[in-house]
Amino acid sequence: ELLAEVAARLRGAVRARSDLAARLGGDEFAVVMPGLGGGGDPAAGAVAARLAALEAALCRPALVRGRRVPVSI
Repeated sequence: ELLAEVAARLRGAVRARSDLAARLGGDEFAVVMPGLGGGGDPAAGAVAARLAALEAALCRPALVRGRRVPVSI
């Protein structure tokens, strides 16, 4: 349940129509973001900002079976 919660938080930070957030195994996740240009691409900057803000969202405790579970990255 905790991994599903983390995955949902991660999916909320990427572009819904083009990016892929996937669990590689265990507690490892990856994000694939096709079609982004370099650092000057406004879309790349927006995605980078959302991923940076994601750290705070991922580190919030999760509620699993009625218990608060600490999360860290």
